Formats: sequence, structure tokens, C-alpha cells
Amino acid sequence: MSTDQEPEHKLAPIRREGYFGGGGLLAADARVVSLFANEARRRTMQRVFGIPRADPSGLATLIALLTLGEAIRRQMARVQAPGPTLPGVFTGVGLVKELAYDVAGPWSRESSYFGTLLALALMGATARAAARASTRGVRSLSRQGFASFEHRYGRLVRPNRPRPGTPAA
Repeated sequence: MSTDQEPEHKLAPIRREGYFGGGGLLAADARVVSLFANEARRRTMQRVFGIPRADPSGLATLIALLTLGEAIRRQMARVQAPGPTLPGVFTGVGLVKELAYDVAGPWSRESSYFGTLLALALMGATARAAARASTRGVRSLSRQGFASFEHRYGRLVRPNRPRPGTPAA
């Protein structure tokens, strides 16, 4: 390329400070991730379907994603064990209900809402354990995300705050 021609892509001018702010760094990181993902997609389209990188490949990408989704669904169906059968479920529910009648006493057979009350109590106990586990997982993920964000962008968002592990001035 000769010197009298302009370059194909103009670069953004660098700011005078020489570094990005927190928001600029976050946006730049997101842009780099999207560029890497797009390059990986284009290389995959070239290798699998023979489509050149310069050509748009929206339909081929959609076909590849649907094929990948179907393969994942089939793999998950093969991994998961078959669930209980319907007659087994009814037998189990009847057994639990009769056991609860024996434990609760004779008044429970006279109450028309005893089965509903028992079902709600069992569902509540199960849901409480699941909700507790989900809450712990969300807390753990939010702490990890905050720590990662703080490590990467914290000194830029709050420049006067020292980084962990650095000696105080």
C-alpha cells in the first residue's frame, strides 16, 4: 500500500491520559469478546459448511445452532434416568396419605381438607429446601461476580481505594 492512500480502517484516537476509564475498559472488554466470538463463528462456518469468511452466514449460523441444540437435547435425554411411572406415583401418594391418617388420628379422616393440607405441607418442605439451596447459589455467584468486577475495574471506578495486597501509603 502506498503512502498517499488512506488506511482501510481508521483507528479511534487514544485519549490524552493514556488509559481507559472504568466504563471504557468494560466496553472494550465486551467488544473484544464479541470480536472473538464472531471470529470463532466465521471459522466454524468456513470449516463445516465451506462458506468464505467474507460472506454473510446468518442462515448457516441458525442451522448450526439448531443442530447443536438438538445434539445437546439428545445427549441430555440419554443421560437422564427415566422417571417414575404413573401407577407407582399413585401408589406412593396413597401410601403416604394412609400413613398420615394413622399418625394424625381419627379426626383426619373426617376433615375434607386434610389431603390438601398434607400436600401443601409436603410441597412447602420441599420448596423450602430448594429455595435455600438456590439462595445460597445466587449469593455465592454474586460474591464471585463482585470480587471479579472489583479486581478488574474497582481501582478505576474508585481510584482512591487501594487494591488488596498493595501496601498502604
